[in-house]
Amino acid sequence: MPKPRILVTGATGKTGSVVVAELLQAGYPVRAMVHRHDGRSARLKAQRAEIAVADMSDVDHVADASDATTSIAEPREMLA
Repeated sequence: MPKPRILVTGATGKTGSVVVAELLQAGYPVRAMVHRHDGRSARLKAQRAEIAVADMSDVDHVADASDATTSIAEPREMLA
């Protein structure tokens, strides 16, 4: 059975990029939510993460980014 796709918010940040790498290493398909296409998002894409450009303050962007994912990982919340 395939592993569920996980959306990681804040994926280009210090913690988020580590979460993406760990999930990918564990065999999970990852959709990395980023603010823009840049060098940091390119590095995530090179690791085989799917990139979703979205703004957390825009509900429609977040809904689109989370489409076809079963879980959302918000790294800032993991540290709280």
